[in-house]
Amino acid sequence: IQWKRVMDMNDRALREIVTGLGDPAINGVARSSGFDITAASEIMALMALAKDIPDMRKKLGQIVLGRNRDGKLITAEQLKTAGSMAALLKDVIKPNLVQTIEGQACIIHIGPFGNIAHGCSSVVGDQLGIHMVDYLITEAGFGSDLGAEKFFNIKCRQSGMWPDMAILVTTAKAIKAMISEAAVISNPEDLATPLIAGSPNPVTISRKARSFISITRFH
Repeated sequence: IQWKRVMDMNDRALREIVTGLGDPAINGVARSSGFDITAASEIMALMALAKDIPDMRKKLGQIVLGRNRDGKLITAEQLKTAGSMAALLKDVIKPNLVQTIEGQACIIHIGPFGNIAHGCSSVVGDQLGIHMVDYLITEAGFGSDLGAEKFFNIKCRQSGMWPDMAILVTTAKAIKAMISEAAVISNPEDLATPLIAGSPNPVTISRKARSFISITRFH
């Protein structure tokens, strides 16, 4: 069994646990397991990529829970649990409409981890947003590697929705962090040299974005 429990609690000791201790008739067979945080759950990742309830139901059925004694994969569909999960999540797939402090509409929905999943908000949220306004801005996860790369190669390909423009957000501090710390400390009064030395990184990111879309802007 490779499926782990999930719970949002700051306790690293729960990452590796042993279950099934005590009476086997009640607690099952003793085995190693653990807890993940909710954002690390496979359900969180597939919810973000689901286009509608039938698609969500299909993806839930494809979850691999473990292997049998012959080494073959066991899915949620085989255990007849996908329908129950879909029933529990039928309202979760509905996006949340909130507003910013400036009064602008904002859809907050689903948040899978970028280091183990695609790190993007939901396809359903984007589909809803694009039909409500003249233009939609969606976040592409963490950075260009855990964000833009996975946004273009996973979310866009899964959903069939491609952006018309990319906005690259960066700061002088972030650009300077692209070079060695020793180079910055060696001459702390020199502000221009670290920026020039670190500038190839955002330029490279911009080129990658241009391979998917036609317009890229720096802010």
